[in-house]
Parts: sequence; structure tokens; C-alpha cells
Amino acid sequence: MVSTNAFALGADEIVVLANMNASGSMGIAKYYMKERSIPEENLIKLWITDKEWCTREAFQQKVVIPVRRLLNETHGFKKVRCLVTTYGLPLKVSPPEMSQDQKNLVKSLKEKRYALGKEAEKIPKKDAEKRGRIQKELKILSDRILAISKKDYRSSFDSDDRSIHHAARGLRDKKQLKVVVDDNQTLFQPGDCPDAALYCGWYSHHQYIDAFKWVPGAVGYHIASSECSTLKNEKSQVWCKKMIDNGVAATLGPVGEPYLQSFPVPEMFFGLLAEGHLSLVECYTLSLPYLSWQMVLIGDPLYTPFKVQ
Repeated sequence: MVSTNAFALGADEIVVLANMNASGSMGIAKYYMKERSIPEENLIKLWITDKEWCTREAFQQKVVIPVRRLLNETHGFKKVRCLVTTYGLPLKVSPPEMSQDQKNLVKSLKEKRYALGKEAEKIPKKDAEKRGRIQKELKILSDRILAISKKDYRSSFDSDDRSIHHAARGLRDKKQLKVVVDDNQTLFQPGDCPDAALYCGWYSHHQYIDAFKWVPGAVGYHIASSECSTLKNEKSQVWCKKMIDNGVAATLGPVGEPYLQSFPVPEMFFGLLAEGHLSLVECYTLSLPYLSWQMVLIGDPLYTPFKVQ
């Protein structure tokens, strides 16, 4: 008999974070730990704002430093593979400010760009060569300003769309589920998706469309900006909150503008999930292009809807 290594996440490898300043956070943490047989010593108590966002300084001082210290003291960084935050901890962390040198450089580049723009206005339309040269310089300056400001407006519509189709084809080939692919410009409409178990689609910014009757244990996500910007605002129509409200067991989304290339690759995420060997959080992490960015996973990290017995 040949044995193989098993990499699936174990309950003793999870550490749960609870906020002592948030009503109910500790209760949720203890309930989850009991249900999943997570050792009591794997609970870390934090004291931070119960608002949905916190400053970078507060995150560093009240979350990063104490968590690292306690992990080192209790676990030595050896067994912990997953940190689970409970409801009541901040959802978003404000970005770090630019250094003074960066601010000065951006100011200087903007002044140069303004001067070039004024120069371009004076060039006769017939002098196409000079106008083209200045336009090229303006683009270079703008690109440098965006790079310093940590912004990137590149997109990947085509690749993401292909990946959704590949995910659908893979699930269809496994013959585990009935798969529906909608290529229309409009999204699924109310009543279109009864008994929905898995879902991936786009783009209806901050406007959830109640087209689904989610089956127990459903998993899905919607590719659009800031769809996890709040989980508390009752009036909000962001997709993550509304999907949870309406019955999905797990979803994911960004707290700000992550750009398309930051979403988990649909083909990989749903493919791994359907194989049934890895847990939800492992499928998420393996298919996520960037760590420690804008994306949030909501759900039980140990959840394995297609678990292989």
C-alpha cells in the first residue's frame, strides 16, 4: 500500500480572533470553536474598535503586534495555518500615507504635467509631431504619478470572463451539478436561479439582484468593486452582505477597489472546491492572486461542500 501526504487544514491549526470591545464577538468565537473542536488555547482576545474600519496605526498596534506575540508565545508559529476573525473586528484598514519624499515627488510631477499641458495648448494643430511628443510625455508623467500613489488601472475583463466559462465547463464535465451559463448583457433576474448551489458572475455595482434561491451550503461570489465594503449597513445592497442575508454559506469580495486581477481565479477556485480534497480557505488561498490586499473571505474555513470520504 502506498500512502500519500494529506494537506487538508485541521481544527488545531486554526486560531480564532475575537474583539472584546464588540458585543457578541466572544460568544460567536466560542460557539464556532466548540462546534469545530478548536482547542480553547487557540483563542486570541483583542481590544480594538468595533467599527468596520480602523487606522493603519491601530491595526498595527492592536492587532498585528499582539497576535504575533501571542502566536509566538503559545504556538511558536509551528501549527497555525489559518487565522479566523469573528464578527465585530474591523473589516477594513486605512492605507498607509505616502512619505514626505513621495508627496514632494508627486507634487513636482504634477507641476511638470501642468506645465506640459499648457505648452501643448499653444502648439498649432498642424504640428502633429510636436503635439504627439508632448502627449507621450504627459502619459509617462501620469503613469509615474499613479505608480507612486499605488494605483493601477489595468484590467483583465477577457481573462476573467474566460475563466468563468472554464469553471462552468469543468463543473459540467464532472456531472456533479446542473450548470447554467448566461452570456447575456443583463444579469440573472428574480426567479431565474432556483436551487442555486454555486455562483460566479458580474457586474452590478452595489446592487444585489435577488435572482437566487440558495440551497443550504451554497457558495458563490460576484465580481464587482467594493462588494464587501460593509456587513452591517442594513440599507446596503452590496453583494456579499445580501448573499449572506439571503442564505449562502460562504462568499468573498473586496472592501474597496481591488481591480479584476485581484479576485480569486474562478476556474481554479471552483475547480478545487469541486474536487473535495481541500477546505474552503485552502481553495480560496490557492486561487487568490494577491495576499493581504482588499479581498475578504466570509465563511467557515474548514467547510468542504464536496468532501471526498
